[in-house]
Amino acid sequence: MVTQLSDILLLIRQRSNMENDYSVTDQELTTYANNSLAELDDIMITDYEDYRLDSFQSILPEDGQSNIIPIPSNFYKLRGVDYQINQIQNGIYWLTLQQFQFPERNRQRNGLTNVLIPYRTALCYRLSNAGVMIMPQIEAGGTYQIWYTPKYIPLVNLTDALCIQMDTQAWVEYSVVDCCIKVFNKLNLDPTGFFAEKAALLLRIRNAAKNRAAAAPKRVANVRFDDNEFGLPFGWDNF
Repeated sequence: MVTQLSDILLLIRQRSNMENDYSVTDQELTTYANNSLAELDDIMITDYEDYRLDSFQSILPEDGQSNIIPIPSNFYKLRGVDYQINQIQNGIYWLTLQQFQFPERNRQRNGLTNVLIPYRTALCYRLSNAGVMIMPQIEAGGTYQIWYTPKYIPLVNLTDALCIQMDTQAWVEYSVVDCCIKVFNKLNLDPTGFFAEKAALLLRIRNAAKNRAAAAPKRVANVRFDDNEFGLPFGWDNF
């Protein structure tokens, strides 16, 4: 079943006993619904970060004049950055880059790192207001793959449908109940019952969402790197 905006508005009116009462307009209900769905979306991508994961590739020039990868307009959260490595014999593969902390922004400037360790493993990144910053800048040229979570896309038209992640397990009910709370507050009615229902739905969603990949338990990621007097780069022990 595909849930459309029209279905959500009908559910809200049915649950709040407003099927024939338009003191709260469909436009207001649409705003309420989108705010609630955005809240539900935040819950899912916070409790299970790979919901709606997307990626794009970008190329920085080899002249070292730019080290900022622009982010798309629908960008919400950065999930990872890969650097493309070309090898004549082994083809193409990706190197996972590590994020640097702001005080470490000049840490990888030692040119000796790329002599001792091949494939520019001194490269690291940090998200800035302008985009994804790659350091050191002089070595930033090449092809990158950016993994990110897009923003929630609001429903506008009555035929606009929910994304499948929100629709498969009737999680949209969370948004409906949350909207009923907003409607009752506007009408100066008591929403206590809806608050209790929302809390139960929130618990159910969080318990289900956090273990979506149920084939194996999560583990702590191996992000160890050595820090010594030569300034060896992030991720050198991947080789």
